[in-house]
Amino acid sequence: AWLVHVSKVWTKVMQNLTAYSSSSDEDELTGIEIRPTVSSIEDNGTVCATGQRTSGAYTCNTSIKGYVSKRKATASSVSMDMPCKPTEGSQLMAVKEYLSSTTDGPEVKRARKAYGIPRTTRIVLSEHSKPTMDIHWHPFQSQLLLSASLDGTVKLWDANEKGKCIATYHHHGSGVRAARWIESSKVVSGGYDKCCKYVNIETGQIISSFDHTGFVTSLNAHFGNKDMIVTGDINGNVQSWDLRSGRKTGQFLGAGGSILSIEFLHNGKEFIATSDIVRKNAASQAVVVWDIASTAVLSNQVYIEPYTCPCLKAHPEEPYILAQSNGNYIVLFSSNRPYKLNKYKRYEGHSVEGFNVGFDITPDGRLLCSGSADGRIYFYDYYSSKLLKSVPLGKSPTLAIAVHPSLQTTVAVSNWIGSVSILD
Repeated sequence: AWLVHVSKVWTKVMQNLTAYSSSSDEDELTGIEIRPTVSSIEDNGTVCATGQRTSGAYTCNTSIKGYVSKRKATASSVSMDMPCKPTEGSQLMAVKEYLSSTTDGPEVKRARKAYGIPRTTRIVLSEHSKPTMDIHWHPFQSQLLLSASLDGTVKLWDANEKGKCIATYHHHGSGVRAARWIESSKVVSGGYDKCCKYVNIETGQIISSFDHTGFVTSLNAHFGNKDMIVTGDINGNVQSWDLRSGRKTGQFLGAGGSILSIEFLHNGKEFIATSDIVRKNAASQAVVVWDIASTAVLSNQVYIEPYTCPCLKAHPEEPYILAQSNGNYIVLFSSNRPYKLNKYKRYEGHSVEGFNVGFDITPDGRLLCSGSADGRIYFYDYYSSKLLKSVPLGKSPTLAIAVHPSLQTTVAVSNWIGSVSILD
């Protein structure tokens, strides 16, 4: 009885499959998807959305195009045309055109999985007259690069083959130390005029300003809350700000000297900051971790060696933090409590020598790129801490490093004379 039942079920399944395949072949010949709301198809390829089935042609007021394959539709929708060149003096128009252009072309998508070390300098951006302290790629537009310099300007670059400057912003009265993207069309920057500026780069207008009691030496934008930033000044003050109201929302105590770097941890619930303080019994004020909500100090015993750390980065894939040390190496420690230092892994070979030398990590977390006081850029394997290659860029110390978020083999490097090199 069981075998008879199984045979009946199998026969019924085969009949349904045969009927489905015949209806699918019929649909492919018409080139139009059959839906319950569509009642009929005319001989000329139009679809009637309301009508009764009859033996002849069908009348309909609504028509759609014939069938187009996915490959042809994708090929026709992708456009590689760059925005047209703006007229002289229309920087804001040029910024709007770049921000409204397509984000990533096919060549960017093909290279996302590539892994390699940049070997040559493709282009040099050299319009800054003083050291370029900070650089950042646009999070969505693959060709846009932001730079902040001690000449008091923030520049927006088109980092393609020609490498032209799209716009220059003179919102600060003194040197600019740090700048960050906020969303896609806004930038926050801070510097030696004791102020942070929140600017709309499309219109060039200042949305809000944040006054400090000392020089702004570091800032970072909260990646979970787009309306929140954390800043640090030369007096050791660490503060959080609301970009919508322009008000201070938190004061974090415990740092000893000038704040050098700020990095968020655990989806923005905590953050870590380093300060420029070297004196006896002051190791507890050099690297401090705070809780965002309560402003309480979570740990001040992270890095107790007698060196300052000018740069911090959280690893994109693993629960670790990397810190550039003035002891001429990059140190690794856990991002979970108690933030234990890894004493057996260091990235050595480059030199810091008191400069604000930075580093960056590729999005897949496998390659470490560090600047150096000898004018070279050093590439390390993250897992083995082995020095893979060093590329000379001149005699001037290399400062800020920015790995492209999509093209892992493209790296931007700034130096002490103010130029920015793009390596491929």
